Amino acid sequence: ISPGVAEDPNLDKNRIYRVRPDYRTASLENEARNEGVSEDEVFAQYDTDWQNWPAEDGAPFNDLDSNGVYDPSVDIPGFPGASQTIWFVANDLNQDNTTDLYGSNPMGIEMQATIWAYSQGGPLGNMFFRKYTIINKSNDTFEDMYVTMWSDPDVGDASDDFAGSDTLLSLGYAYNASPIDATYGDTPPPAVGFDFFQGPIVDSPGDTAIFNGEYVLDKKNLPMTAFYYFARGDLSITDPTTQSYEGTLQFYNFMQGKIGKTGEFFQTPPELGAEPTTFTLSGDPVAGTGWLDGQLISAGDRRMGLASGPFTMEPGDVQEIVVAQIAAIGGDRL
Repeated sequence: ISPGVAEDPNLDKNRIYRVRPDYRTASLENEARNEGVSEDEVFAQYDTDWQNWPAEDGAPFNDLDSNGVYDPSVDIPGFPGASQTIWFVANDLNQDNTTDLYGSNPMGIEMQATIWAYSQGGPLGNMFFRKYTIINKSNDTFEDMYVTMWSDPDVGDASDDFAGSDTLLSLGYAYNASPIDATYGDTPPPAVGFDFFQGPIVDSPGDTAIFNGEYVLDKKNLPMTAFYYFARGDLSITDPTTQSYEGTLQFYNFMQGKIGKTGEFFQTPPELGAEPTTFTLSGDPVAGTGWLDGQLISAGDRRMGLASGPFTMEPGDVQEIVVAQIAAIGGDRL
């Protein structure tokens, strides 16, 4: 509402919303089974969210009458054209939560999350999209800021995973280290990943960026500028320390493409020159070339992150990050 002041999180309106355009005619059997409720309950929640879609707070909708105001009897809530959309808004003002995580005090950020997907065949049916709208609602300027898409991507059984990055596609991914995974049995284990479709914008004379679905002149979208990973049990690149400000500093190192505990840049394996880099595991697993996971650390439980920055956020500034989350099964683990 104002710097340091948020709405009551216990208000009924402050919750996770979910809509799908065909909820009145579609079978809701699978959703009811997955959620352990009746189809009538699933329908009722869809109807409630449709009628009370929080467009005034920033939730997207297809404005069919082009009047700029959401009308549940005319317009379609959710990301335009999507088969299903989830939306919620959050902030970092609960100091107990932020200090319990990595020891950091609140910054005064509001984050609006839009998550959508398409129920269809082909590539679009194997991914969903996350848009994070980040607003600086404090009185402070955030300098040298980074965003990161972090994941603990257990591919079936967590003990036999590898990670990797594709710097040309701004893609970070995880895959199984062996042809067979205990969870998937004879089915080839999938490969999974996150792709920066739209990174934060920065000044760049002569370039063009995308923001809020429109082109912006003399700006550019930053790509993935670092890819980092943690290996469970490995002391050199272990997870950041929780409940301590050391964890905040370690995570900030990772976002810059540095080793969390030391602040030194990652290095390629000795056989590749031990060169400093912000992009770990940037080889080609299919071709078997470059820096591949397993050359330095054996297969195991991986955590990974894509980062983009730095940029500055003045009070009131808005950044918009769009990430695709992808999972697909091919002929084998690769």
